[in-house]
Parts: sequence; C-alpha cells; structure tokens
Amino acid sequence: MQLITEMLRFSAFTPVQVDPMRAPIEGLWRSIANSEPEQVIRNGTMKQLIAEGPHANGRLSVVSALGRIDTILSPLPSPVGGQWPSIGNWPMRASVLRLMEFVKDIPPITRIAFGATVISPVEDKIAGYRLIEQGAFDIQPKIPDEVSDFLLQFNCPVRSRRGPDGMTINRLARWGVAQVKLIWMQIGSSPPISREPTTREVMAARLELDFNTAAEWTNEIPRNQVTELAAELVELSEQYVEERLR
Repeated sequence: MQLITEMLRFSAFTPVQVDPMRAPIEGLWRSIANSEPEQVIRNGTMKQLIAEGPHANGRLSVVSALGRIDTILSPLPSPVGGQWPSIGNWPMRASVLRLMEFVKDIPPITRIAFGATVISPVEDKIAGYRLIEQGAFDIQPKIPDEVSDFLLQFNCPVRSRRGPDGMTINRLARWGVAQVKLIWMQIGSSPPISREPTTREVMAARLELDFNTAAEWTNEIPRNQVTELAAELVELSEQYVEERLR
C-alpha cells in the first residue's frame, strides 16, 4: 500500500510569560534547514513570528506564537496536475528528526506534540470507507456507502514509557476521505473559460495524527527527557500507521 506524507509538524509548548516576538526563530530555522529562511514575518497584532522558506521537498515554517513554537513541513504546489500534495512517502524519519532539533535551543517546555497527515490513494469513496473501517479498528466503525462528508475523530491515550512518571500521551486521529480536483482553464481569456475535460479527480483515505503529551501535565519537562519523549511520539505514530494502514 502506498502511503504519502502530506504534512509534518512538531510543536513545543512553553510558559505563556515567554514573549513570542523574542523567540529566536531565524536561528531555529537555520538549525533545521542549514540555510537562511526566505522570509521572516512579524505580526504584532497576533503576537506571531514566522520564518519560512523552501526545505527538502517542501516548505518549512517555524512559527512562534503565545505559548508555543511550531515547526511545520508542508508540500509545495504539485507541478503535475491531479497528484496529491506531498513531501515524500511515509515514514519520513530523517525529516522528522530534523524538525525536532529545535527543542534543544528554546526556553522551558511543558508539552510537546507531533503531527502528521498520511494519505493512501483509493479508487473511489467506497474504497476509502472500507479502508477506514479496517484501519480504525479501535472503535470498529461501519460506514454506509451512501454517506457523504464523513469525518471520524477519536483519541486512544497511553501512558508514556520515557517521560516523567504519570505522564499520558494522547493519540488523537482524524480519519476521512478526501479528493484532489484538477480544473482545466482557458489561458488568456477574461474571465477564464473552462475547457474540456473540466475536471480530474483523485481520491484517498486521509489520516491526520496529533500525538501529544496531555494538557494535565503543567510542569516543566526535564530537559534530559524532552528528546526521549519526542522520539517516543514519533515511534508511536509510526506504529499506529503500520498497524492500521498495511
């Protein structure tokens, strides 16, 4: 089964007294990409600082906002129509480890989270529903063929093996069937005129993962355990996908 990675995200939650506008995001961006960001955006109204630019097979964003820092690897627009936006095949251990690098250089951390969107192409909506029924075996869903706009979300928390005693890891998963639609347009007319064939559709089962340390833990995570916890989140996500999308 082909598994495509649409997005990767790693997040660290910091005490709210840390000023997001003073976060060293350009240095964090360089530590991941080994180059300079293409642009840095400062939004004083939203208290948000963003460094972004091309990296690997996608676009890397480092975002500092009130109480958190996110590193996100998202896809570039596909040069070939009708293909899923992608940063590579799942799993992507090397890219994930690079996204995690920044945790060594930021203020105290109280929570961390790893997110990924994994795509499995299917022939049609019904095939996508059958794949979800097979993959979401934790709750054994039965999806009628005639259902539309289907979205399933649930959490299967587990105790952390590498974090502080008593820490829980949320394994939040969101399942659905999505489609990419290619629209052909006549170039040079105003307004643009559709031309035949007007559309081409590609469908896939879509699994969004958000694995995170539970919000109930409000103390600082010991520095020597942050990296181990991050690795645990990644390993749990890879195991989750392997068990459900084989």
